[in-house]
Amino acid sequence: MENSASKARDDAQTIDFSATLTKRLLENDQNGDQQAEILVPKKKLWGKVILITIFFVFLALIVALSISIVKMKQEASLNMKVECLPPGVKLPQKGTTLNIYLIPHSHMDAGYQFTIDVYYHSRVKIIYEGIVKSLMQNPARTFVISEMGFFQRWWNEQSTQTKNQVQFLVKNGQIDFAGGGLINPDEATTYYEEIIDQATLGHKFLKETFQITPKLAWDIDSFGHSTEYLYLLGKMGYHSNFISRIPVMEETYRKSKNLLQFMWYYKLPDQSKQKIFFQNFGGYATPEEFCYSCFYRNFSWVESDNIRFANYLKTFSAGYHYKDIFVLMGDDFAYTDASKFYDAMDHFIDFFKIHRELQMNVNYLLPSKYVAMMRANIIEEKVVSCRENDMYPYSQAQYSRVNI
Repeated sequence: MENSASKARDDAQTIDFSATLTKRLLENDQNGDQQAEILVPKKKLWGKVILITIFFVFLALIVALSISIVKMKQEASLNMKVECLPPGVKLPQKGTTLNIYLIPHSHMDAGYQFTIDVYYHSRVKIIYEGIVKSLMQNPARTFVISEMGFFQRWWNEQSTQTKNQVQFLVKNGQIDFAGGGLINPDEATTYYEEIIDQATLGHKFLKETFQITPKLAWDIDSFGHSTEYLYLLGKMGYHSNFISRIPVMEETYRKSKNLLQFMWYYKLPDQSKQKIFFQNFGGYATPEEFCYSCFYRNFSWVESDNIRFANYLKTFSAGYHYKDIFVLMGDDFAYTDASKFYDAMDHFIDFFKIHRELQMNVNYLLPSKYVAMMRANIIEEKVVSCRENDMYPYSQAQYSRVNI
């Protein structure tokens, strides 16, 4: 009996153990299913993240490739515009010794931050009186005048003695007239009749007063340049133009290739082409440290300026392929103290005469004489770069981020 009872208890325990094990196994299976259900969405989510990441990486590669292609096309376009010498013709070697020509000038806006009358009475009269006096003191000194709107008004107020002095300075090759219109006109939004009218009035005054008709345009303050304006210049008899603002990408490219001087071709109605010689300065203002009597600045030359000016000329001349370099000396309404500015430039010229090891000859020169020299030595031989089409859209900084 006892053996039968013991066996029954063992069987019962075995059954209970089997039932418990089966229950736990079932519970584990259920938990596993739940965990699997949780893991499935996580795996799907990570898959989506990976796909999205791959997509954006691929998109970034496409954008980078597109930008690279655009830059290559732009460079190729610029290269086509600026390096268009006739077959077999190469630019001459620059040489070791540079001829630097200082061109004193004062850019006079006919209304900018102040009215025309305020500018005239507070600055223009003082500038012209000082210029005449400084030029009479030294026959080597020169000055270029471009805006007849101010100059004609000043001229009409002068005594016979002052007028005779100015006539003498013009005949003596010390005063030059470039542009010669009433103002330096815009080229993007100005109507063609206005451009022609202001040039006609200025040229009429110069012809009647000095028997001069300018052949050199002077568009140093225009924000971009157009072929339509170029066409008008050609019809008005200009053969050259000095400018200071071109789109930053083209300016950077030209500087890197030493091609800031170029021939600009434009089409006539019969589809034939004409050309005008252009030179770009990258700005018409002398660096502040050498602008001794400029807008809101007035200080004197010191001896240490000589070396700093020599370094500036080296940097500036790097953008030009030829040994004859034209350097503007002035700014907006510069030369309110003309004697101070000319004294500084005289010091520079004397310094380079003594220090020949710097390999720079520095002198004053009129812009018309500079262009005549360039036309005789370079332009007529066609050893100069060229371009076509407008210089628009104008940008002063990359991507047109600019504060003007």
